[in-house]
Amino acid sequence: MKWKEFPVTYYIDPTGSGDVDGDGDVDGNDASAAIAAVKNAFSTWDAEEHPAGDFFAEATSKSDARIVVSWEPMDGPGGALASASLTYTVPGKEIVYVEIRFDSSDTWKVFQNLICGEQTGGFDIE
Repeated sequence: MKWKEFPVTYYIDPTGSGDVDGDGDVDGNDASAAIAAVKNAFSTWDAEEHPAGDFFAEATSKSDARIVVSWEPMDGPGGALASASLTYTVPGKEIVYVEIRFDSSDTWKVFQNLICGEQTGGFDIE
């Protein structure tokens, strides 16, 4: 299975992206920090070698996206961190839609520096 049309559009719904204490932020960062972290992850993948042109592009709405990233409760803290599902065409094996869901019951953070042992108290969104 593979994507056959590019760029692949994505939409990020930051609702529940780390507001485990109910104060409206992502462990000290607002929802825009969660969005920026996911965008950085897409940019990292886009920087890898692939055919010319952009591989990913941000969609202006959820209905225009082929990949939707969101946070929702799954199995409580400490279980599964995330899940992904995809829809594809059987004859052409073309991926047409993907959902990536982070468990909002776990603590998600935006770490500025990725140094082993210094990231504590949560999971890095990017």
